[in-house]
Amino acid sequence: MSVRKSGNKKGSLPKFAGLRAKLPAGVEVVHVPEGEVKMSVVLLEFLDPFLEGGESEAELNGCLTTGIIAWNAALLPAAERRKFFSEALAGMPLDVRLTMKVIMDRMIRIKEESFADNRKKILEYYLTMTKDGPHLSVAASMTE
Repeated sequence: MSVRKSGNKKGSLPKFAGLRAKLPAGVEVVHVPEGEVKMSVVLLEFLDPFLEGGESEAELNGCLTTGIIAWNAALLPAAERRKFFSEALAGMPLDVRLTMKVIMDRMIRIKEESFADNRKKILEYYLTMTKDGPHLSVAASMTE
């Protein structure tokens, strides 16, 4: 995992308090560097073909979780990716495994074709439903 530990502008990010407890010692959460697009925006653009609008919180969480697994898997070499999916889907019924494989393959293809230059690993996300609609925050590694 590569998360920047530089002197970049840091702030109190209460939404990420739980994430801080999960990160290795010495890794700090930092604001998005100036000029970079927020990973929450990138993730929503990546998932756009799978979202219709008006999804429930549970549906959004399912899509986000599936999308993040596919995104991070796309960062792996092909051999490791096959092993990863084999292990991740092993306990699922055959029909679910086949459906998930189709969805994940499509997501990985989108990642490789439209977001190939973005090598950030998504570490965690926080979805909150507000009166104005869903709000997404994403914690990701910094570009290596």
